[in-house]
Amino acid sequence: MPNDGNQTEDQAGRAETGITELERSKRRWIAASLAGAVMLVAGAAAWSAWAGQGATGEPPLAGAVASAAAGRNAAPDKTGQAGETGGASEDTPDGPAFGKKSGEAKSNEPNTKPGKATKEPGGEPEANMPAGSLAVAKDADRAATPKPVARAVQLHETAEVAGGVATISKLEAIQAEAEGIGQIAGPAIRFVVEVRNTSTTELKLDNAEITVEAGAQKLPAIRLDGSGTKLFPLEVAAGTSASGTFVFLVPEDQRGQVRIYLNYAASESVVAFEGAAPRKAG
Repeated sequence: MPNDGNQTEDQAGRAETGITELERSKRRWIAASLAGAVMLVAGAAAWSAWAGQGATGEPPLAGAVASAAAGRNAAPDKTGQAGETGGASEDTPDGPAFGKKSGEAKSNEPNTKPGKATKEPGGEPEANMPAGSLAVAKDADRAATPKPVARAVQLHETAEVAGGVATISKLEAIQAEAEGIGQIAGPAIRFVVEVRNTSTTELKLDNAEITVEAGAQKLPAIRLDGSGTKLFPLEVAAGTSASGTFVFLVPEDQRGQVRIYLNYAASESVVAFEGAAPRKAG
């Protein structure tokens, strides 16, 4: 038969071993709980520090400072030189979004007024332009400026021009024919403008132009190329005369008041003839 004393000792030893394992499990659980709590506290502290840095404007990390400095030094300012920024951004505390007026924001655009050429180093813009370019520019400005019109004379009278006189030597009503692209047939007037050179030098007519207005509203008439038209010669010799024949579409009901303009020189006033034109052809 087994010994009761030995059984009692074995049971006591097993009981003590169970208690020891239980204590160890409790200790491991407590240690794990403490480690988790420490990690939570450390994470919360790190998050609070990161959020507080963004809210309080603490300086960024060294790497961010170096990147920002490199970008700022590489970006040219409004004068084209590196090392300075061109102005406050709207997204920064110095920009208009943080209380500054929009008119105070600086711009990187060059401060150049429209219509004026930028001066080049070493002289005025005109000094660097060829003489031919200056002449063309001045002629273009002169042509774009409205020219004065001399006092109008009657259709049968003589008008004075620089270096001579001009007259309407013939005026008639015709039925014009369409010749060429864009030409329109219809009732028109045909007239001859004669220019006499009374000076001792040649009179230039290479830039001479003829225009016509008709009716009370002074509507511009359409010029035709056919039906007996003939342009002025390029010049008129001293003491001689030259003429040109011109055709314009003018409705019969607008011929009670007709104005014929002779613009023969860029530096001279426009010569004007006015009066009633014939209504019926033939």
